[in-house]
Amino acid sequence: MWPQPGDHDVRIGLDAKRAFANRTGLGTYSRLLIGGLSRLAPDWEFFLFTPPVRQPLISQDILDRDNVRVFTARTPLWRRLGLGRSARRQKCHVFHGLSHELPLFLGDMPSVVTMHDMLPFVHPELFPAIDRAVYRKKFRHACSVADLVLAVSEHTRQDVINILGVDLAKVRVQHQAISPRFFAPVADKEPTLARHGLDRPYILSVGAIIERKNLLTLVKAFQGAGFDKDLLLVVVGRGRAYEREVREFVTENSLQDRVRFLRHAPVEELPALYSGAELLAYPSSYEGFGLPIAEALACNTPV
Repeated sequence: MWPQPGDHDVRIGLDAKRAFANRTGLGTYSRLLIGGLSRLAPDWEFFLFTPPVRQPLISQDILDRDNVRVFTARTPLWRRLGLGRSARRQKCHVFHGLSHELPLFLGDMPSVVTMHDMLPFVHPELFPAIDRAVYRKKFRHACSVADLVLAVSEHTRQDVINILGVDLAKVRVQHQAISPRFFAPVADKEPTLARHGLDRPYILSVGAIIERKNLLTLVKAFQGAGFDKDLLLVVVGRGRAYEREVREFVTENSLQDRVRFLRHAPVEELPALYSGAELLAYPSSYEGFGLPIAEALACNTPV
């Protein structure tokens, strides 16, 4: 049923929305997987299905490869109703849902879904009621119809099995990878540090600024720990309401000179930022994997 290395004329369909439009770990996973597979299997064709995106985050180098095809959907319901039919029209041999869901109408096409975490079940309080219901339904459907469920960690595998009752024989652990850029020695990190005004020792925090990442708790701990006044807390990431809450605390407690927010640091600068840090602080309450931890360790930065 499954394509094997050395097979020719294999056509793989992928739900690539996250690869084109997501800046968090879901997008990173999708871009690395698509880039790696299309490079390692030049005789296979990869069909990327995505809604319209003005500035795709996936590299143009990947999109320009001869074995990569992009199909842009025009309907709001493309993912649920149109994607399966499109994959069948392209005669895909296998369809891979890269983040928690599979489309309807795949027919008898073999399918794989990657489960990164079980947040809507483990932390339902983080979702509005309608979103929670929709995500739970999508998770259940994907794990029910998929021929293979990939979990990014043993912890996620156990959550999938215990919460959804999925047959453990079809749930496999496939750990997330990180970009090779984090293993390459940083020749000169000083220009990057200087560009961001980092001329003092700093603790680094990397990730989306959302409640479960516990940035506010980290800032409070940093404030009360009695560290040397020259030590900075540098935050790489973005958020919305929760970021405003954290920034308000920083302002109210006159910490602006000690807590720095780098909202727009490009991913290419992360190796230098990791390498220059005293350590990475990652106090998240729940993760499926936690890419920044692996990235920091690859840069020889303590966590």
